[in-house]
Amino acid sequence: MKNSGLKATGFAILVFAAMRQPSVAAAAKPTADPSPSSNSKTKAKKTKTKAPARNKKAAIPSRPAADIPEVKEVASVWRGCLDSRDLPSFASDFGVEESRLAPLLAEQRVLGFGSGCVPYAAATGGEGGAASAILKNPEPDAGAAPTLDIRKTSDGITVTPGACDCPSTLRRVLEFPLEDAMQRPGEALAQVYGNLRWQLDILMPQMLRRIAAKQGPMQFAPAHLEADVSPAPASMVSDSERLPDGGQSASGRSVQMVRIVLARQDETAPERLQSIEILDSATGKNLDGLWWFERNDGPGVFMSMEGIAYERLLWQSPVKYVQKSRGIGAAVTTYNVRVAAPPKGEKGKPTTRKVTVREYHLGADLIAPKGTEVHAVGEAKVFFAGRYGGYGNLIILDHGLGYQTYYAHLSVIKPQIKVGAKVLRGDVIGLVGSTGHSTAPHLHYETRKDGKYIDPFDDTRQLEFWVLSPDDQERLGMEMLASSSSASIAQHGGIQNPSR
Repeated sequence: MKNSGLKATGFAILVFAAMRQPSVAAAAKPTADPSPSSNSKTKAKKTKTKAPARNKKAAIPSRPAADIPEVKEVASVWRGCLDSRDLPSFASDFGVEESRLAPLLAEQRVLGFGSGCVPYAAATGGEGGAASAILKNPEPDAGAAPTLDIRKTSDGITVTPGACDCPSTLRRVLEFPLEDAMQRPGEALAQVYGNLRWQLDILMPQMLRRIAAKQGPMQFAPAHLEADVSPAPASMVSDSERLPDGGQSASGRSVQMVRIVLARQDETAPERLQSIEILDSATGKNLDGLWWFERNDGPGVFMSMEGIAYERLLWQSPVKYVQKSRGIGAAVTTYNVRVAAPPKGEKGKPTTRKVTVREYHLGADLIAPKGTEVHAVGEAKVFFAGRYGGYGNLIILDHGLGYQTYYAHLSVIKPQIKVGAKVLRGDVIGLVGSTGHSTAPHLHYETRKDGKYIDPFDDTRQLEFWVLSPDDQERLGMEMLASSSSASIAQHGGIQNPSR
């Protein structure tokens, strides 16, 4: 019995000693037994303040960007009329030595044989630095090709005969004084509607700003003096109609004209914006211009005297926004979440709580009033339309070649926007809202390639289909030359590439 009494006394002493060291026991338990089933208050407190949670909050992994080409050379497309006096500047714009180009042209009897100036269309800054110029054959023999293709690649310069296999289209041509475009744009573009009007409303102001930046404040002849020189505003003219020689008003000032070409495949097809040119009618010189290049196996592109600047602008303008609040990068989003109502008898407690999310923001937030129209930035098929988590009401458009655009937080998705439906560039697809994880009305806009993000406002990168191959350049040049009228061909002095 004594032994058992001593054992009991020893056991009590051990228990008392263990109770005197709670900090050691508590510190050891989370490591030895991390199970959430423990009822220890001290352990729960330690779990809430674990250091790894802070480390995770501080480290926001960056998302891999899509692999799209860098802008290595500024592209340009233009057209003019070449004579021997223009050869030095043409060779410089084309990126070749005059001494190499002159013999090739002489061999083809292009210059110096009494043929006058030769209409041409040129494109530079293509794939791998390629450049191409399509010249009209001035004196083709029987059975000879109507055009000559001068092509510059890494392999050298070649001159080959060619002919345009351009598809026939129904064309509508609008011509009006530049003054009308500046002062009365609504009247000048009254015959253009819908998605085409959206394109012109974005492109025309930018073109006018570029011209003003190059040549300073514009001077116009009084409008009533222009009647004998130009058609009425927004008049329809045939593609072969030409401006009177000289192109000057009674005051002696040259008339600056806007020429817009709309085209369609047939009577049932929708119209497409084919080209915009701003011309000095006295010389026929292009002050600025852009031309549409259509592909059968992928998205088309607007190429201009400023390269892809205008095409990029359309991809940056899904909505008429007042401010871009944030773009792509690390971001912290705070929003309210509804929670269950408090138990009966507990007054003063909120039914919502704030949630803060640290993330990598994959799009641009474009602030606009609720109900502002949202437009498709390019021709596409609807890939998704509906409600999707934090995006709220979301539309995803598939533009081909793995490129998609996202339009999120919409208040309304237009009824015709169904999966598989085709949309045209500029079509209204929805209205700005604040659905999903949004704190105020805005459009969350994303551009992606094969699921990876692209910053549409990064001017150092370009989408793959914005780059023209040598064959693309040749076909675009032929289409430009085939559609040209004397109103856009210089009779003296040619047209120099303004981007160089």
